[in-house]
Order: sequence, then structure tokens, then C-alpha cells
Amino acid sequence: MRLNLKSGLLLALTLPLFTACAGTKGRLKVGVTPEGEVVEAEGMVPYMDSDVPGTKSAGLAAAQRSAVEKVVGVYLAAETRVSKAVTIDQKILANTSGYIKKYEILNEGREASFWKTKIRALVSFERVGQDLRTLGLLDSKTIGNPRVIVLLDESIGGEPSDTSHAADGL
Repeated sequence: MRLNLKSGLLLALTLPLFTACAGTKGRLKVGVTPEGEVVEAEGMVPYMDSDVPGTKSAGLAAAQRSAVEKVVGVYLAAETRVSKAVTIDQKILANTSGYIKKYEILNEGREASFWKTKIRALVSFERVGQDLRTLGLLDSKTIGNPRVIVLLDESIGGEPSDTSHAADGL
């Protein structure tokens, strides 16, 4: 009995040390990485007493979808997100597992009649970008090439000019 007590005490003292060391090594930090972007996101779904595991799973899926939405938003202009919302929804956001390389559940629990899940997820830039390009949602003409307009009021000696030689030259 003494041997078991000593073994149990040793295990109780060393287990938190090993757990703490193992727990911090793989932690994700919010920001851009070579593999993609780490974002924090939340998902809320209706809580169902009859199917708690299903509710938890749906909460995780909603949080993952939210994480991918954040990264997709970096790629697309607001007008593209609005005009192509159905395509983005069906082709990109429906397949979040293909874009999320890793995730950590930061917090989950019941809030009133909902189940809330908060995650930190590593979303692959490469996969999201490839799929958006394949769907024709990335317009290379506008990305990195903003439009600029130059308006000229030509004058000669302070008086408005009837000619537009300078404007034509541009």
C-alpha cells in the first residue's frame, strides 16, 4: 500500500508539469503564418437537450465556417462578397474542413437557448485563394491595381482654356 501511495503522489506531482509543457507547444497564435492565417471565431447554434453531441458538433462547424469567412473577406472586395454570396456560400463556406489545418476550442458552453463555441483556427491562404481563383471570384485586374482618375482644369494665364491639350496628353 505504501508503494501505491508513493507512486500516486509522484504521479500527482509530475502530471501537471508534463501537461503544462505539452499543452503550450502546439498552441496557435493569432496572426499570419507561412501556412495561412490564425484567426479567432465564434459559432452559435440552437441548443438541443435531445442531442448534445450533435449540438456541440454543429457549434464547432459554425465556428469553423466563421473562421473561413474572415479569411475569405481578406481576399474579396465587399461588392464581390455581396454579388457572389450564393456561390461563396455553396462552394467555399460549405467545405470549411478543407481550409482549416488546425484548430483549438477556446471556450464552449450553453448561453440561454444556444450553444456557443469559440475557436482559434489556422486557415490555409493557399487553398482559399486557389478555390476563389478557380471560381473566378478573384479579379486580377482589380486586385493590387486600384483605379485612379485625374481631373484637369486647364488654364492659360489664370483664365480657363478652351483646349484640352494637357488632358489629351495623359
